[in-house]
Amino acid sequence: MIKYNENVIYRECRGCFLEEKLEEKKAMPRLRKTNWLPIVLGVMLLITVILIIPISVETQIHVLVSVNQIENVWVETPRTPLISKLFVPSHATGVYTINVTVIETQETFLIQNVPEGEYFVVWVTIGVPSEGIYEIEVRLIKNDIIVHTFETNVSF
Repeated sequence: MIKYNENVIYRECRGCFLEEKLEEKKAMPRLRKTNWLPIVLGVMLLITVILIIPISVETQIHVLVSVNQIENVWVETPRTPLISKLFVPSHATGVYTINVTVIETQETFLIQNVPEGEYFVVWVTIGVPSEGIYEIEVRLIKNDIIVHTFETNVSF
């Protein structure tokens, strides 16, 4: 049977495959789609909070360098966030090399090609060193020549 409706000619097809599929689809209960945006935003917020909250304590040896000399050396034990371990601070390129040595433990740290400014090395990654008095020697090297030496004692 052919029907004419609004200048469109179509054929009514009873029992057609396409019509059966449409009826099945209408009969099926609609599945609710999950909105993933709040879940993704929640996970991103949680990760951000975990990365920026200062959790661990580390011991840092700070060195303040000016023109051809070491101005000051000090030790701090701040709480640091996890993100500071993922992204290491960068510095400009310069002519100095800073050699930090903890005499009692024979640990040596080297910061190469730095200009004037404040720098630090992480002495103990988690916590503070054991109780005692530690001698820290810092050498400022320029073109393989020791320009200045600075010694200090720290007690824990």
